[in-house]
Amino acid sequence: MTTMKRYAVFVLGVVAASVAWQGAEAKENKTDRKNAQAIDTEKVTAAAQSCDLPTLKALIASGVDVSATDADGYDALSRASLNRKTWFGLWKKAQGNPEYLTLKCPSAVVALKDGGADPWKAAFYQNPRLDEHRPQMIAVLRVEDNREKKGDSEKIMRDMTDGVEIQLRGNTKQLSHLGYPILKLNEVRQKLLLSGFSAEDTVAPDRAKACTALAADSVFEASLEDFRTRSIGIEDVTGMRMKFTLTDCRTGELLWRSDQNVKLARGFLVKAFGNKVKEMVTGEFGGGINFPPYDKRKK
Repeated sequence: MTTMKRYAVFVLGVVAASVAWQGAEAKENKTDRKNAQAIDTEKVTAAAQSCDLPTLKALIASGVDVSATDADGYDALSRASLNRKTWFGLWKKAQGNPEYLTLKCPSAVVALKDGGADPWKAAFYQNPRLDEHRPQMIAVLRVEDNREKKGDSEKIMRDMTDGVEIQLRGNTKQLSHLGYPILKLNEVRQKLLLSGFSAEDTVAPDRAKACTALAADSVFEASLEDFRTRSIGIEDVTGMRMKFTLTDCRTGELLWRSDQNVKLARGFLVKAFGNKVKEMVTGEFGGGINFPPYDKRKK
């Protein structure tokens, strides 16, 4: 090998080593940034959940990404909103307490929203205004199936609509409900038709225009994002992802939002009874619409 060739090989080796070192350094820096972000996310979600306002405000001021999610998929705004007052015991007892499911630290929710957190993207959000001004009339505006594969969609949508209306208003057979005065979905569609909406528009109405046409102070919307059921031996397992929103008609402000997965597992002794979708929406076996019940004292 000539001197020139040896020199060329040496240069190529140096370049390759340099590129490899730079790649390893970039990878290490990327890992360090990812770890630092995870630590910041843990700090801000912990501060939000524990109502540590000085730490929370300092982290927001430092530029922490308030939209980052923890290992369970919750951002800081979701954690602050999930920090609510609860009681054990029968639902009927809790339903009579106007503080049930109200925020423990509304100032943490406000601080995060002011700091750039987007309620419309949170896995869970509860507006502090909901605790002070419960809706007097909720219109069920929309119930949709947003799954890619919509097997048996018509039946599932009927069951989901029924479950939403039972959970919001309740009936004589239902202990687990919120007790709100509501306009049912069919009633809403009839009112919209009489107000000049086309039949197609009543299925997916513009929220602001619908609010103007309805005698309600808020609208409730529900969508099914995923639905899976399977049998494992002697047990049935059903999983759903549901989105729920409650919006103030007067201001257009989001009052409450839930975008979460729920699961129902039942053994062979009870698998043949009941309706899975309805039960999961009403919360009879987990899940449900968990915003504060109607406060009759402020009627």
